Amino acid sequence: MKIEPSGSSNYYENHHILPKSLGGVNNSYNMVLLTPREHFICHWLLIKIYPKGSNERKKMLYAFWSMKLKPTQKCERYINARAYELLRKEYVNVHRENMKVKQGGVNNSHFGKHWFTNRNTGECKHFIVAPDETWIEGRNLFHGENEKIKVTQKEFYRKLWNKYHSENWDCVSKFGEENNIVECRRKFRKWIPYFRNLSNKTKHNRFNFPSNKDLIGVYE
Repeated sequence: MKIEPSGSSNYYENHHILPKSLGGVNNSYNMVLLTPREHFICHWLLIKIYPKGSNERKKMLYAFWSMKLKPTQKCERYINARAYELLRKEYVNVHRENMKVKQGGVNNSHFGKHWFTNRNTGECKHFIVAPDETWIEGRNLFHGENEKIKVTQKEFYRKLWNKYHSENWDCVSKFGEENNIVECRRKFRKWIPYFRNLSNKTKHNRFNFPSNKDLIGVYE
C-alpha cells in the first residue's frame, strides 16, 4: 500500500518490519514508512541477512523480485549488473526447486496420464485412459517413418479392415464416415495390398467395394 503522511509532499511506502511471509502482521507496531529507495534497499538487505538455501532467504528472494518487477510510478528500481546476475541466478534456482515440489507427484496436472495420438488428426494429448478408439497410446505415432510407427499403423488398419468385412457395408467411404475415420480408403490402399491392387485394376468401381466375410484376414 502506498501512503503519504499528513502534511508531507513526499511519496512513501508501507513496509513490514518483520515480513508477512516470515510471520509478520499488519499491526502498526510492525509497520514503518519508507521512501521507495529505502524500501527497495531494505528488501535487498533482507536477502543478505539470511544464509543461502534457507527458507527465509528463499521467501525474501521472491519478495525482492516481485518488487523489482513492479516499479512504482514515482521510482524506478535499479541494481547494478553484477548484483542482478547473482541474485537472478539464485532466484531462478529457487523458483525451479519450488516448481518441482508444487508440480511433483499428485500435484502435477499430468499425474497418472499418458500420451495418446489421435489416428485421424495426428494430434497428441494426455489422458489417463483413451477417451475412444480413435486414440492410440504413444506420442507422435504418425510423425516419421520408423518401424515401430509402421507396425502400429499396419496392425490398426488391418484390424479395421477385418471390422469392415465382418459387418455389412456397401463401400469403404461410407464406413469411414460412419466411424469417424479420416481418409479410410487411402489408408486401406496404403496398408492393405489386396485393396490397393484391386483399386488399381478396377478404378471405375473402387468406391463401391462391399464388405465380404471371405476377405477377413486377407491382406495380400
